[in-house]
Amino acid sequence: MDSYDIVSAADVVLTFGSTIGIEAAYYGKPSILLGRAVYEDLGSCYVPSSHDELMKLLSSSGILPKNYLAA
Repeated sequence: MDSYDIVSAADVVLTFGSTIGIEAAYYGKPSILLGRAVYEDLGSCYVPSSHDELMKLLSSSGILPKNYLAA
């Protein structure tokens, strides 16, 4: 399956450092990064610092994409 088709169909993209995380942000999808990545400090992805913070993000309704310009 094409990864861009998956991103297109997703409400939120969750990655562990893959470049698809920043690409999803660029395409306007909320992106949550759980691992280390070269793009972690760009401000385009959510980077939860704890399990509790991740659970709050995932359980919140209407998580919005972050600024995609840095992507």
